Amino acid sequence: MKTNSRTGEPFKILVNDVDQWLLIRGENDDNPIILFLHGGPGTAQIGFISPYIKKLEEHYIVVNWDQRGSGLSFSPDLDQDTMNMNQFVEDTRVVIQFLLDTFKKKKVYLIGHSWGSLLGMNVIKEYPELVERFIGVGQVTNWWDMEKEGYHYVLNSAKRQNNDEALKELTQIGEPPYQNPLNDIAIQRNWLQVFGGATRGFDLIPLIIDGMNKGNEYTKDDIDKWKKGTGYSFMNTYEELFNTKLRDEITEVKIPIAFFAGKYDFNTPSNLAKEYLSEINAPFKKFVWFNQSAHFPLIEETSEFTKQVHCFFK
Repeated sequence: MKTNSRTGEPFKILVNDVDQWLLIRGENDDNPIILFLHGGPGTAQIGFISPYIKKLEEHYIVVNWDQRGSGLSFSPDLDQDTMNMNQFVEDTRVVIQFLLDTFKKKKVYLIGHSWGSLLGMNVIKEYPELVERFIGVGQVTNWWDMEKEGYHYVLNSAKRQNNDEALKELTQIGEPPYQNPLNDIAIQRNWLQVFGGATRGFDLIPLIIDGMNKGNEYTKDDIDKWKKGTGYSFMNTYEELFNTKLRDEITEVKIPIAFFAGKYDFNTPSNLAKEYLSEINAPFKKFVWFNQSAHFPLIEETSEFTKQVHCFFK
C-alpha cells in the first residue's frame, strides 16, 4: 500500500519481525511529522481518532500507530515475552526511522497519551536525536503514587455525594497499594468514571466503539480485534506498569518537553505531573492546563488541544 500521507488508509509495516499498522494523513508531505503514541496499554487509536485530528492534518503529517498487541496490530500468535517497555521503545524507534526515511525528514514531533506518555519519555531518553519535541498528555509519573491520589479523589467524591455503594466498595478495597490489584483497580476505575476523574460528560468505551463503527478505518472484525487487544495488552504489561517509578527513573531529557494536563484528571493525576515536570532538567519545558478536561483533552477540548500543540511545535 502507498505510504503517501494523502492516501489516508491504514497499512502495515514489519516492525521487529511483527506486522504493525500505521495510519498517515496530512495535506502536505512537506509538513513536519507528528507521531501519536496511544494510551492503554492497548487503546489503539487508528479506528476512532480521525475526527479529533482534522485540524492538525492541515499543518502536519499526522501518524497514528496501533502498537504491538493493540488494535490492527493484535495477533494471538504474538510472543507475550515481547510485551515489555524495552521492546516498545525499540518498536517506536523503527516506526520513527521508517517515517523519517519515507518523508525525508531528520526528526519527528512526538505526542504520548497516558501509557504513551510513559513510552514517549523512555523513547526520548534513549533516542533524543530522533525527536524534535515531546508532549506528554495525561503524563504518567510513579504508579502507586498516582493510584493513591486517584483513590482518595473517588473516596472523597463518594463521601460528598453520600454514595453508599461507592463508599462500601472503596472501603473494602482500601488505600493502594492494593491487595488484589487487578480487581481493585477495576473497582476504582469504575467509580473514577462515575465521579468525572477519567472523562467529563461521556463514557470512554461507548465513545470509542461508536467512533469505530462510524469511521471507515476499522471493519467489524477489526473492532473485535481491538477489543481483544485491549485485554491482551494490559494483561501482558501490568506487572511492569505497576512497578513504574518514572519520577525516579528519568530526571533529565535532552529535548524540549511539555506536559498537557486536564484539570479533572485523576487517572494520571495532574498535580503529580506538574510536580514531576518541575523536577526534570530539560532545555525547555512547559506545563499546559486544560480546564474543561479530565484524562482526554484531545477529545474533551479538541480545539484548545490543537491550538496548544501548534503553539509548542511551531
